[in-house]
Amino acid sequence: MRGLLQAADEKRQASLAELSAKHQKNIESLEAQLNDALSDRSKADESISSLQVLVAEKESRIAEMEAASTGEAARLRAAMESVKGEISHLKQEHVWF
Repeated sequence: MRGLLQAADEKRQASLAELSAKHQKNIESLEAQLNDALSDRSKADESISSLQVLVAEKESRIAEMEAASTGEAARLRAAMESVKGEISHLKQEHVWF
């Protein structure tokens, strides 16, 4: 009887050791997956930051271009008004002669 109990206890101990080893492997696998996910997230954060910098640069460039085109449009309007004035003046001179 004692031999049977000892054999059963040894079998139980072996099963516990096997379960413990499987559990440890699962923990290690989950830790590796977590580390991979954290690495991927870090890379994604870096990509997002880089893209945000690029977007800010592009927005700044667009704002500069809009300001320049607005200034150019105003300059062209002023030049057109000046030409209209000269044409009007020339027409008046032409009428008098």
